[in-house]
Amino acid sequence: MAPYPTNPSLPSSYPPHHLIEVIVAVDDLLAFDPQSTYGAIALDYDYANTYCGGFVHQRALELACIAPGMSVLDAACGTGVATLAAAESVRPGGRVVAVDFAPEMLALASEKASRRALINIDWRLEDVTALDLPPDAFDVVFCLLALFSVADMPALTARLWGMVRPGGRLIVVTKGEPYLAPLYDPFYAAAQTAAPDLQLPQPWRRTQTPDRLRAVLDAAAVPAGISQATTTAPLSDPADWWRIVRGTGLSRTARLLGPEAAARVEAANLQTIADQNVTDLTSSFLYAVAHK
Repeated sequence: MAPYPTNPSLPSSYPPHHLIEVIVAVDDLLAFDPQSTYGAIALDYDYANTYCGGFVHQRALELACIAPGMSVLDAACGTGVATLAAAESVRPGGRVVAVDFAPEMLALASEKASRRALINIDWRLEDVTALDLPPDAFDVVFCLLALFSVADMPALTARLWGMVRPGGRLIVVTKGEPYLAPLYDPFYAAAQTAAPDLQLPQPWRRTQTPDRLRAVLDAAAVPAGISQATTTAPLSDPADWWRIVRGTGLSRTARLLGPEAAARVEAANLQTIADQNVTDLTSSFLYAVAHK
């Protein structure tokens, strides 16, 4: 399975001059390697979600206005946080198609669905950029915290928009600024000190501001409104920080560092937590909602 296929089928209004703007830091993306990164963190992913992911998915579900009988696509579903909630909301008579390219994520998601007796979910191990689904097929399409992980973001956005039926909604959520503050910056500062010559991939920066996300949406000809919301969660134990690192995209940098350098970064972060008396983490997210 190719990690980053592109889709040449874009709307005629796709502006070529946006290519440089929206395909930012593709080298960052290649170094990040989304498929192996997220496959490796499946077991810690749900734990990290307790610090911000639950907020993200709950807000996305509220914006989607899901009702019984609807059809929902969760593109890049991860461990199924939004998928399972959507599957419960569309009963009776509704269905959810959940897609991810990491088998580890899908295995965990489907196991959780089985425990909750949710049988109205179609699990698909596929790359979201190569989905073979009919147009106008879904009342709601989600792409949550995943858009940055494909090379051609406007192409994916346009493809997903095409799957929304008239009257439906496309919900795209990206990380905003700040993210995991106040420990995000010290993490990367310590990583750069530990490995000065190492490229530290942060591909979510491609969509981390409203202007950057807007550029992608405009290039895909998707008429979405963008809002921003921020959440703060308690860091009850300093040791929890490194498990959060292991359960988020920061894990890729930790893996690239290697065990010894990563241990030095962890120690430096624990010192920062103690010195600054860090007791909570604050993250912001961007929500794009398009109605057809």
